[in-house]
Order: sequence, then structure tokens, then C-alpha cells
Amino acid sequence: MNCPICGAVLNEGAKFCGNCGNKLEAVQQPVQPAVAETPAAPIAPAAPVEQPSIFDQPVQQPVQPAMAETPAAPIAPAAPVEQPSIFDQPVQPVQNAFVQQGQIQQPADNTFVQPQPMAGGGYGGNNYIQNNYTQDTMKQPEVKKKGKTGLIIFLVVLAVLIVALGVTLFIFRGSLKNIWARLTKSPDEYLKYVITENLEESLDSMEDVQKEAMDILSKMDDVNMQGNLRVEIDDEILDKLEDASAAILPANRYGSSYDTDYYDYYDDYYDTDMYDKYDSYDEYYQAEHGSSKSSGGNGMNLSAYGDIGLNADYDRKGNVLGLSVGVQVKGGSDVIGAEGVFDGDNYTVYGRIPQLNKNYLMVDLKDIVDKNNLKTVDEVLAATADLSAMAMDPKAQRSMYLRYTEALLKPIDKVKASKVKLSVNGSKMSCRAYEFTLDDKLYQDMLLSVIDEIKNDRDLEKYFEDYFDTFDFANVRNKPDWDSFLDSLDEAEDKIQDMDFDEEFTCTFYITNAGKITGFAMTGEDEKDPHFSLAWYINGTKLDVELTSDFTDKNDKTEFMDIKGGGSVKSGKFSGEFELDLSLLDDKVEFSVEDLEILDKKNPGGTFRIGLEQFMAMAGDAADEIPDSIKKADLVISASGTIRDRSLSIGLENGSKNVVKFTMDSKISESQGMAVPSAKESVQIDEKTGETELIKYLKDSDLEKVVSGLETLGLPDSYADQIRQITSMLDYYN
Repeated sequence: MNCPICGAVLNEGAKFCGNCGNKLEAVQQPVQPAVAETPAAPIAPAAPVEQPSIFDQPVQQPVQPAMAETPAAPIAPAAPVEQPSIFDQPVQPVQNAFVQQGQIQQPADNTFVQPQPMAGGGYGGNNYIQNNYTQDTMKQPEVKKKGKTGLIIFLVVLAVLIVALGVTLFIFRGSLKNIWARLTKSPDEYLKYVITENLEESLDSMEDVQKEAMDILSKMDDVNMQGNLRVEIDDEILDKLEDASAAILPANRYGSSYDTDYYDYYDDYYDTDMYDKYDSYDEYYQAEHGSSKSSGGNGMNLSAYGDIGLNADYDRKGNVLGLSVGVQVKGGSDVIGAEGVFDGDNYTVYGRIPQLNKNYLMVDLKDIVDKNNLKTVDEVLAATADLSAMAMDPKAQRSMYLRYTEALLKPIDKVKASKVKLSVNGSKMSCRAYEFTLDDKLYQDMLLSVIDEIKNDRDLEKYFEDYFDTFDFANVRNKPDWDSFLDSLDEAEDKIQDMDFDEEFTCTFYITNAGKITGFAMTGEDEKDPHFSLAWYINGTKLDVELTSDFTDKNDKTEFMDIKGGGSVKSGKFSGEFELDLSLLDDKVEFSVEDLEILDKKNPGGTFRIGLEQFMAMAGDAADEIPDSIKKADLVISASGTIRDRSLSIGLENGSKNVVKFTMDSKISESQGMAVPSAKESVQIDEKTGETELIKYLKDSDLEKVVSGLETLGLPDSYADQIRQITSMLDYYN
């Protein structure tokens, strides 16, 4: 029999293998075939030391290191061969020796076989372990797994770095671009680059505004435009205005106010021979009834102006246009107004005063205008349907701004760059100063460079021609053309080349490390030369601004204006306090801005506020005549809204009370259509029946309602009475 582990020949009935020491009773059924299936090379008999045939035996299952199950009292080894380090090595499976020799491998038995200690010491699985440790047959899946994990980690880290780099480039793309430009460009080139880049940002919002304006202008045949002006005046100011009105409405012959009996003597004038005696009824009245004439004019009653409004509405849908205006008191309905409709398709005009008569007066232009003039009406309607031709295309205009800026900056050279600490309203910031000298030569070169750009500007040439093509020059001797415009530029060039001045100015642009312009200064060589500087510093949510300017007049008196201040920025809106130091004033003046839009350049808005009491010293003795409500008031200017829905207010506020305030609102939207009055609600006026129809129309009107509305608006009673006499005059017409 053979040992199922090492293959050694054993005696019948042996309980232990004399070669490997395995206990035969504990051994599982041999997996490998019998001796008849041994390899061609015979296995040598068991020897105490050398076992070359052991390496050719099949291995069934990787064996865990035997140290894991070493008895508490280890048995001393019986063999001289010691390999203590082998138990510390990973046990790897090896290929079956039969497979290596081309034999068919038997199915492996996955039953775990624990090597047993030999009687003389050591472990019976020693040669098995040695086979697994053989370098040329050993596999190392753990090593390969570790290498694959490292590759995955490397790829993940690489992906994270790529994403991080992309995010960084996106967030700091402007800064990185600016740093690269500063490192690779000369000071001359870098200054021009920064100015152009900053202009590009401003043009973004400007182009958006222009596009929206162009859209409105291109649809003027489908538009509704509403406007409202509201006036609020307190009682003290109203009293002053009423007193002033009495002084400017004197009684005189042609602008006088008469008593109510002025027209009562018409019968006497015409029934007698008085019209032969006097040249006019007015002359007759003054001669015969002059004692009844009013002695003077009356002041206006302006009590209604405490809250009064003027509204206007323009609407156009195709060739039908409508316009209405009205005056309101305290937000109510119109006390007086006017409405008009023009039907361009049928050449008819309608108009009325709603308070006078609900019907319209209608004029048919075909009856009073020749055909040639009607063609002119069509041309006007066509031209006003799309007014965008009068404005340059936003993209072309943007291109012009950039090209002219580039042309203006092109001659600038010898720019000096330096690092500086710029002080703005007490705050200091690190930036770079780019400085150059502006003399007469550079000034001439800059102007000539711009003129040369204009001469080669095809966009401007096209706009020039298209713009003047929209006008009718039939009655004009010469239509402006591009060639004549170029001739005028040639004359301008000659004058510029003859210019010269002795002064030189140092111009300085202050630029942050991020490439943003944060200030500009211009200073002459002499102390008496003009000086100007403007700088601003944004640090987080804090914004500081400083402006200084001065010059010396011919009497060697220095005139100056300095503005310093700052505040905070929240949600893109700036609010701050400022101080104005003006040479005309003895003391400094304070003013403020509230919610000034600094990010939304498309829809600028905000509130400006300054106290008037600070300026009273300039008024001198005239300040005594100024009401206290005005002296102690603040001038407040506020704007808000969009280009289509805008609000602007200007007024004087004393505490929470409006001394006087003007509020203007405007709104632009699509037309909902204007109805053309029907024949039933209109009275046609023509050359034949015009006078008769007009008198009839006035007789059917409510003149008293109109007069009452005018009185509400402050018309003096004497003037109102004169209008009322028209009713008496109408009785003389049959």
C-alpha cells in the first residue's frame, strides 16, 4: 500500500507513514489514482531526507498554516530539516503534477485535510507546503488584487482632480485669464486688455437693454403705452401758489374777467343801431356798461392739487391708433379729458371730450385731403409701424463700442506699472497702478485713430444710409450722404493736427489683482492744473467710494469738490452715507443712497436723498421767503422697475410727509385693440354741413359739466362765467 499523502510504500497494517508521519486512520480516502497511474518517472523509495518525487504529487486543496492548530505542547521535530519561515508565508495552490505531464486531472476533493504531526516531530504536510511555496508554480491572487485596487484608487483620484480643476477653471476663469495676461503681456498691452475686458462686461447688460428697446420699436403697430403723472402738494405750498396766481391773472381788455352780464346786452347791440356806432360788441359793452366790468382778476383755487393726476394712453393695432388723456383729482375719475381715434384704413379721424358729449366728432379725410396726401398718410403709417430702423442693431453697436475703444487706446505707449496701496475713504487696498503721460501728441494720435476707424466703419456707413433713407428729402436740396460725411472728417483731421497745448497730464488706472478697474486719476504737472480722481473699493459686503477734483481759476482761486463715503452691499443693492465738500459751501453736506442697484445694470434703480437745510446759507436773504416745510425737507429722487414697467419720483419730504412730489409711471405692453366709433356714436363734420352740425353738437353737449370740471382744477369763477356765456351765444344760431 502507499501513503495517500506522500505516496511512500507502506507495510500492511501500518498506522503511521514512516516518510511523512501522517496517521493513516485520520486520512481521507485518497483522491489520486493508485500506483498504476503514477507518472513515468518512478517514485524513489522513502528516504529520511531527500524526497524528490514529492513535488510531483497532486495537491487537492490549499492548506492553512499549521500553526493555527499547533498543540499547546509542541512535539520536537524528528527530522533535521527545519523551515520555520515557511509557516509565515501565504499558502498558494499549485497545479496538479499530472496536469503538468499532460494527464487528465481528476476532480478535486474540496475536503480540507489537516496535516498531522509526525511522531518524531514536525508536521506531516511539510512537503505539501513546500510544493505550495515553489516559486515557478506559485500563484498570488492577493498581490494581483492589491495591484488592481491601486489602479482603481489612482483613476478615482485622477477623476476628482479633473473635476476639481474644471470647477476651479469655471469659478476662477476670469482670474486665471487675467493672471496669464498680466504675465505674458507688456504694461501697454495689459492696460488695453483690462480696459477692453471691463468694457465687455458693461456692454453685456447694455446689449440686453438695446435688444429689448429694439423689440419694442419694431412692434410699434402692436403696442399699448400708458403713462401717469401724479402730483402731491401740501396746503402751505398751495397757499403760496394761489397768491402767486392772483398776481399773474390781472384784469385787462383781452385777458380780463367780466361779470356774468357781459353777454346779456347782445340783443340791445343788434336790435338797435349800436353796431353802426361801435366797431365791436366789446367796444359797445365797455362804453355803455363799463361800470359792470369786473375790477380785477381772481386767483386760482388750487385745493384740488393736493392730490391730482394726469394720465395718458396710446394704443395702436395695425393702422388704428387711439390716444386719450385725462385729469384726475384724488384718484377719482377724470374731471376733464379728451379722446381721439384715427382709422388709417379708412382715413377717418374721431375726437371728443367725454364730459362734454358722449358722441364723437368725425372727419373723413377723403373729403378734404387729395389723393397724394393720402399716400403720404400711408407712408407715415408704414414708417411708424417699425421704428427699429432709427436705431442701430445691438450687435453692431456693441462692435462699434469695442472697435472705437481699441482705436482710442491704440496710440497709448510707455505705460509704467507698479504696485501701490490705494487709499479709499480710509480703507487701503493693494493694487497695481498703470501710468502714462497724456500730451498734445498723444491726444492728437488718439483722435486721429478714432477718425480713421470711423472712415472704415462699414456698420456705421450702412446705418448712416439706412437712417436717412427713412426720411423724405423730396423738398430738401441735398440729401446727406456718406461721402459728404467723410469730407467733413477730413476737415476735422486737419484741425486736430494743428492743435497743440503745453500742459501734460499723468493718467493712472488702478487695477486689482483680479483685473478689475478700481480707480482712475488725472493730474497736471503744475499744482494749478486740474486734478481729478475716482476710486472705489469693494471688500466683502463693504463698499467705499472717494472722488476728488479741483482746479484753479484765472483769479488763482481754487475750486474743488470732494465726495467720500461708503456703505454695505446686500443682495446686489448698495446703501450708504456720503459727505460732500464743496468750495461753494461753508460746511460739508451729507447725502445718502438707498437700495442702489449695482448688479442689475439692465434695470438700474435706487433712491438718492439729500437735506436742503444744508444749502440755505447759499440762498442768503432769499431763504427768509422759503417756507419752513421746504427748508427742512429732503430732496428725494427714486427710480425702480424695468424698461417696460418703470417708475420715477422726484419730491421733497419733510419727515414722513410729502411737501411736494411728482411720480411718473410708464408701462409698455401689447395692444388689445382700439374700437373705431360707429356711425351711431359719431357726428360727421364736412365742408358743407360742418358749421351746422358742429353747432348742433355743441347745443346737445353738457357745457356746464366741462366748466364744473375746470373749476375743480382751480379756474377762477370770472373765467368760468365767460365760458358759460357760450350757451347764451348758441341760442342765436337756428
